[in-house]
Amino acid sequence: MPKKISDNTVTLFVNGRKYENWLDVSITCTLQSLARVFSVRSTRSKEDLTIGIQPQDEVKVFIGDDLVLTGYVTKREVSYSASGISITISGASKTVDLQDCCMPHGMANSYKNQTHEQNLKAVCAPFGIGVVDQVKSVDRRNLEFSPTETVGAAVTRYLQKNGILLTDDEAGNLVIAQAGSGGNAHDTLELGKNILEGKRTQDASKRFSDYVTLGQAANPTSELPVSANHLKATARDPEVRRARWFVKQEPGTLRRRFFRKRRRLSK
Repeated sequence: MPKKISDNTVTLFVNGRKYENWLDVSITCTLQSLARVFSVRSTRSKEDLTIGIQPQDEVKVFIGDDLVLTGYVTKREVSYSASGISITISGASKTVDLQDCCMPHGMANSYKNQTHEQNLKAVCAPFGIGVVDQVKSVDRRNLEFSPTETVGAAVTRYLQKNGILLTDDEAGNLVIAQAGSGGNAHDTLELGKNILEGKRTQDASKRFSDYVTLGQAANPTSELPVSANHLKATARDPEVRRARWFVKQEPGTLRRRFFRKRRRLSK
C-alpha cells in the first residue's frame, strides 16, 4: 500500500514508483463513457522526473489517499518552446480496451439467454476486466455483435436497449448500474472550497413534450396479426410549454416489460 499522502495531492504510481508535483491535472469520469481518463503536466529543467513513465505502463492514480483510477498510460507528449519543455502524461481506465477493441478473432460474438452480468463477464474476460453488478437483475437477454465491431459499441447498444447504465470504478472494473443505485450524494458542494469555478447552462433544445418508443414483440406462432404485436410506450414532460414530439423505433423483438421500464425511467 502507498504511504499516506496529503489530502488533495494527485499521485501516479507507475512501475512501483511514485510521481507527483504536477503543474496541471485533469481527471474525468462520466456516465457517458466506459472509461475514466486522466492527464497531468510537468516541466523539465535539467532532469526529466517523469522519464520512468512510458505508454502502455500500468498506472494507479490517487487523490490524497483515495484511489480514483486503475489503468494504463496511453500517451506521453513532450512540447518544446523558447521558455522551456513541457511533458504531458495521459491515460485511461482498464475499460478503455473495451471502448477501443474488438473481441479476439475466433471468439464467440453471440451470447444468448444470459443475465446482464453473465453477458458482460463473457466479453470482459479476454481483456482481464472484472464486472461489478449493482443491479443484480435476473432478466435474461441476448448480446450480439459483429466480428469487426468494437466491444464498446456493442455494449453501448446493449445498455441502451435494456435500460441500464455502464461505467467503470476506481479499480478498473466495468460497473452495471441504474440511476440512483449508488445511493444519494452526501458531500456538500462549496464554491471556493471544493468547487473552484463553475458554469450553469439552461438548454431546452433537446427537450420534448411527448416521447414515444415503438417496438415489435415476438410472434413465434404467428397466431396474431402483425398489428397485434406492435408495442408502444409514451411519456410526457409537463414542463415543456409547446408541442414537441420525439419518436424512437427500437430494433429487434422486445418484451412488454422493457417498455414498462422505459416508461418508469422517463418519469
